[in-house]
Amino acid sequence: MFKFLKTLLVILKNSRNTITLNSDLSTDIKVGVNNKIDRSTIHYTSLANNCVIKKASVFSSEIGSEVTLLPEVILFSAKLANHIHVGNRTAISNSSIGSYTYLAGNNRVFNTIIGAFCSIAENATIGHAEHLYTQFSTSPVFYKKENPFNTNKFFQKEIKEFATTTIGNDVWIGYNAYIRSGITIGNGSVIGAGAVVTKNVEPYSIVAGVPAKKIKDRFTAGTIRQLEQDEWWNLADEELISYARKKFSAFDDSKNV
Repeated sequence: MFKFLKTLLVILKNSRNTITLNSDLSTDIKVGVNNKIDRSTIHYTSLANNCVIKKASVFSSEIGSEVTLLPEVILFSAKLANHIHVGNRTAISNSSIGSYTYLAGNNRVFNTIIGAFCSIAENATIGHAEHLYTQFSTSPVFYKKENPFNTNKFFQKEIKEFATTTIGNDVWIGYNAYIRSGITIGNGSVIGAGAVVTKNVEPYSIVAGVPAKKIKDRFTAGTIRQLEQDEWWNLADEELISYARKKFSAFDDSKNV
């Protein structure tokens, strides 16, 4: 009953949105206008405008405008810019994502900064925790107070399992790819399906394999320098429309990776 009354209070307070009564919303969330929230749990979060959230769970996050979260998405301490699509069964924790980036579904993203205009295929995992392998044991019972066994009798010293992972702008990550924690992927890179990326990737490189190795550059060195200087992903929408009209036909679209 308390949850129902709490949600009802939020609905009445945010009447310019469509919110189903079977959602679970904390009274301190900040909601813009024209959002559609369906059977979702949202606590300690700010939500801008024109978002669609279906059967998702969102905690301690900031969500921009025109963001779509599909069923079974979980966000924890995430910051999403405008125009983002997050597919089914995706978990995002302690991460930020730039505008016009999409995650196709069943993705795992931890402690990662993702740029704008990225395309992330299904089952890609980015920045997952790693076990300590330089000590006598790899078990977290020796270096994590919070571990699956809820015991500290073996604990010696807290050691971070996550390092910040950085994905540049306009990066395409293929199906089932794995990006190791702490890696930096340069702007415009392409990560092949099933690749395991264990080293940094230079801008506009195409890499594939296990472990991932460079196949080739997408463009000539001069073109890469120009694209890096243009930083087109930072342009306002109207400026980007003009830029795209000028640039799109200049590139050979007859060869797909």
